[in-house]
Amino acid sequence: VCAYDMATGKNDVLLKAEKAEDAKNSGVSLLIVGFAGIVFLVLYAIGIIPLNLSPFGRMILLVVMGILFLSLVVFGFSAIKSWKKISVSAKEENNLTEEIQKWCSKELTKEKIEDGLYSASSDIREEEKYFMRIGRIKYFINHKFMNLDNAFVDEIAENVYQELFESE
Repeated sequence: VCAYDMATGKNDVLLKAEKAEDAKNSGVSLLIVGFAGIVFLVLYAIGIIPLNLSPFGRMILLVVMGILFLSLVVFGFSAIKSWKKISVSAKEENNLTEEIQKWCSKELTKEKIEDGLYSASSDIREEEKYFMRIGRIKYFINHKFMNLDNAFVDEIAENVYQELFESE
């Protein structure tokens, strides 16, 4: 998933590990609020927490808020369940990322990337070279590792570019 960051003006890839962490945090938060609300309603219903409401208001409060807090608990468990599923694919993604990065550091060099892209005498601006190099890096990655998400390849290509061309 690609998200645009308005502050920096660039796209950030939300890796599955980040999605898993978000799902876990959401699930835990929903469960805490849901169970705390249910405890409050039970304490109110048995008279430990006094609120001065009419019998009709009391019934409406208990029913509406009960449904709300039960919904939060259900959504919390759902988020925890999705966290567990996403965590498995996050591990696979991390392994794939490491494999691609090892391959790139072993196989891709400045010379291999720039070979045939432009002639030494050509008058190409640095910005144009950047896009040509990134395109070549993506080509090599996509050629070696098939069926990868474009945003995922973009992120890896950007990292490879920074290692090779901006670490001088």
